[in-house]
Amino acid sequence: MKESTFYSFYVKKDNDPYGRYATSNALTPAHFARLLDWARDNIIRLATDIVSGRIESKPYHRGSERGCMFCEYMGVCHFDWQINDYNFLRSAGKSDLIEKLDSK
Repeated sequence: MKESTFYSFYVKKDNDPYGRYATSNALTPAHFARLLDWARDNIIRLATDIVSGRIESKPYHRGSERGCMFCEYMGVCHFDWQINDYNFLRSAGKSDLIEKLDSK
């Protein structure tokens, strides 16, 4: 198996580019197509919400990191962590992504 110096993927001796698939950053064409479909569906859903006037002030919160930490609009946003809700995210790996894509 040959390991790339710059990218997280491995090529097997038979030139299969999906060696160590669970831990590499490579996706099969089928998984990549499903990922693009998922992203497109989310973009459409978010755009529909925005056009219909549904714009929430609900920054993400993942572990000790919060979206507000990097936001330039804190002064005008009026998000108050004591009364408003965060969008709590959990860290996810490739196996979580593959499981989600395969379940559709």
